[in-house]
Amino acid sequence: MTHSAQPPASAQPFSVPLLQGQEPLMEETTTHQPSGPPSNSDVHVTPAPGLDPDAATLIASDALAFQIGTTTRSVIERQTELLKEQIEAFSEAGLPEDVIEADQQREEIRALFAATPTLQDPAFSVHTHMRALGRVLRRHISQYQVNQEGEGGEPPARPCIESGS
Repeated sequence: MTHSAQPPASAQPFSVPLLQGQEPLMEETTTHQPSGPPSNSDVHVTPAPGLDPDAATLIASDALAFQIGTTTRSVIERQTELLKEQIEAFSEAGLPEDVIEADQQREEIRALFAATPTLQDPAFSVHTHMRALGRVLRRHISQYQVNQEGEGGEPPARPCIESGS
């Protein structure tokens, strides 16, 4: 009968590391300081303190990996808050240079934030909303990295307006 005492102990480490694994990400995300002097790309898009694409990618990936039948609503709601914090951090730095596309993405974020499910909404709605936020965050992280590094590892090209002809 000593085995019957073991399952609760083995079940506890499964849920505890998940919560502990998320907390350091937020501390790391909010306390990360950029290393080295600013580069030319920093002049173009000044990163906010705490922008950590790796930590944000992990938060988005975790959210997209959660299954509706095996994840509690409270975990989904906590992940949703983490996603919102990261989207707010990356939203301006991760916008494309095209003004129209950037405005469309800002509107998409506003609409998603305004459509946050309430306690009366079913868990499926909360899960679907979290996944939508995860996809938006992934896109903004990717665009942020392109803005910072440029395609092929070079600084992004600046648009040039040619006169004449």
